[in-house]
Amino acid sequence: MIWIVAIFGAVVLLGLAVCCAALVEVFRNIAELRVALNLQDKPTAIKLDVIGARCDEVGLPASIAAEPSAIVVFLSPKCGTCLTIADAFRGGSPETVWFVLSGTPPSEIGAALAASAPRVVLDDEDAIANRLGLHVTPSVLTMTFGEIGRAQAVASARQVLGMIPVTTHGRSGFATTAAFNGGPH
Repeated sequence: MIWIVAIFGAVVLLGLAVCCAALVEVFRNIAELRVALNLQDKPTAIKLDVIGARCDEVGLPASIAAEPSAIVVFLSPKCGTCLTIADAFRGGSPETVWFVLSGTPPSEIGAALAASAPRVVLDDEDAIANRLGLHVTPSVLTMTFGEIGRAQAVASARQVLGMIPVTTHGRSGFATTAAFNGGPH
């Protein structure tokens, strides 16, 4: 009787191992397809003529210059992805993350970013976006001591969370997506 149970257990374990190996292969094939179809989840670079400009020169708060590394997230109340990104920061955001909301935001985005209110800028009539030449939302500016480093269009909250600057052991830098595993909520 024990031999039958042992053989049955061995068969089940062998079947489980085969299923796991097949699942690994499926995920590898999906990854290859994403690369082949250019469906990778990466921010897209945006060319701006104001790269290197200071934040106060384009209408952003001068207090951003106090941060060694910061990001400025541009959101629109007309954009569903923007609302999803705002929801990712519902519980607050690090002091290195600023938000620029175009026009008058609806209560949904305002409520989602309420905990980050000191770092939320309303861009009435798109004055800041026009100075930057940035008419893509959602998008992110990467700043270093208030100087614009780069601009990127983003397609998910995960991409924005992966761009949040972190300070570790006295050094500032930008995190990778893997460093957050879901980011702050």
